[in-house]
Amino acid sequence: MTSSLARNDHDRRLAEPQARGGFTLLEVLAAVMIFAAVITVLIGSTSETIHRAQISRDRLQASEIADREMAMLEAILSQQESLPEDKEELGEEFMVRMWSEPALDNLGGGGGRGEISGNSVQALATGGLGAVGIGPLIAAQAPGIDVFLRRYEIRVEWTDGAVLDSVRRTTFAFDWQAAREALPDFFK
Repeated sequence: MTSSLARNDHDRRLAEPQARGGFTLLEVLAAVMIFAAVITVLIGSTSETIHRAQISRDRLQASEIADREMAMLEAILSQQESLPEDKEELGEEFMVRMWSEPALDNLGGGGGRGEISGNSVQALATGGLGAVGIGPLIAAQAPGIDVFLRRYEIRVEWTDGAVLDSVRRTTFAFDWQAAREALPDFFK
């Protein structure tokens, strides 16, 4: 009896659908595709994050160089020595350029010798100079002095791949020594 019972049990198991014990090939391929898509997105975002961190590092380093150069320039200018010459230095990663140009062109209205009325002087005193600019005012109030006012720019440049990027610092200086020599009557 036991053997007929075992046989019936065996026959019944063959007739029942078998429970699945694993994954089909299609399920494995779908899982691999989803995993690959997720990894691709993560690698892409990580790469972008690393690139942005590199840009920030370069900009911070260039800013530190520009600030250091500006501090040295302003120390020289504060001693009222003769104004420094333009310069260009190439480092390992950065190009540092410093140059000067007439400042009145950058102070609104240029260094022209147009008519400046008392109203313009009053507008400057109250902070509302408008379209006139301070350049013509200085040129009119102190003729000949405008050539000694200089604008200094420091630019630190680097390349990020094919893109040229830069950090700039600007200051203004007056060449006291040259002005005293050229206009002795003005500085009595």
